[in-house]
Amino acid sequence: MSKEISSVSVNCTSCKNEIIPDIFSISLEINELKCRNCNETFISKKGSYKFLTSESPEEEYYEDVYDLTNITKSDLSFDNLRKEWFSPLHKTISLKFLKYNTRFINHNPADFKNKTILLLGNGVSIKELYLLSLGARIIYTDLSHRAVLYVRAKYDFSQFKDKISFQAIDAENIPLGDESIDYVIGYKFVHHLDDIKPFFANIHRILKKDGFCFFYDSSHSPLWQKLKFSILKPIVNFSHHKSGISPQHMKATHRGGFKKSEIREIKKIYNFQNSFFFRNGFLSLLMRRFMIEIMGENIKTLKFLERFVPLANKIDRLLSNNLNFYNNNTIDLFWGFQK
Repeated sequence: MSKEISSVSVNCTSCKNEIIPDIFSISLEINELKCRNCNETFISKKGSYKFLTSESPEEEYYEDVYDLTNITKSDLSFDNLRKEWFSPLHKTISLKFLKYNTRFINHNPADFKNKTILLLGNGVSIKELYLLSLGARIIYTDLSHRAVLYVRAKYDFSQFKDKISFQAIDAENIPLGDESIDYVIGYKFVHHLDDIKPFFANIHRILKKDGFCFFYDSSHSPLWQKLKFSILKPIVNFSHHKSGISPQHMKATHRGGFKKSEIREIKKIYNFQNSFFFRNGFLSLLMRRFMIEIMGENIKTLKFLERFVPLANKIDRLLSNNLNFYNNNTIDLFWGFQK
């Protein structure tokens, strides 16, 4: 992949005309931007734009989740972020991300210097910011404008002012220039999309040659689909009531996770040169999901999970390696493509 630092242009979400030459050089003083071609207007709060063509129930749901009135400033500790990135709760995606980076590109997995990474549907997750410490440039996005404003306001990014950009972007209408992104990362969000084919048309367009897109979602598990709508239904309903669930997430719950055949079809349609589909975890995922959604994501819960999830992972691996039925019902899914 090219080591040159290239600009990432922004296009109008309506007419696709270029409106910003480089997303990393956006003026903080402009409060709104109007497309010269079609007059579409985009509002900005200190350089963070709302690049959305229309409001949706999904956006409205997440806009109500984040509170911008009482933000306590915190330090951005890369040591802590690294621990979170490689903790038992996130280790699968972090190690697989680095593994596939090495396998296909054949260089040091920590060498992300000057690579441009697009984070899609990132909510207020900060573990991905660890990649800033490796020299990457990050475009931090979510459907919720409040989410990206929250993360930007909570941490001091002054030393990374030309390395990170916070924007509200609809993953189904990505307004970035062709072949401008080295990596796309999406954590638990692709399953929110009704149709993933237009999404991957966009991903293929914005990725540079040999670029990667990495996703963490759920794989289709017939056993899990039966359990969550039968004997586990009261617990599932309770967790949804307690933690809340977005309209698209509810659809995904009923639809189930991704099948390998779907990924193969996407690879063929858009002519990606490589694809990967790594599934694991059943017991470990149920443990994480129910502990966090029922007990809450607090220090006590996370300490419990960090202690017992490794044991659950070992049991999952043992059963997956010896029972096809178990392996075919594992839920955790790390997947993606190389252009």
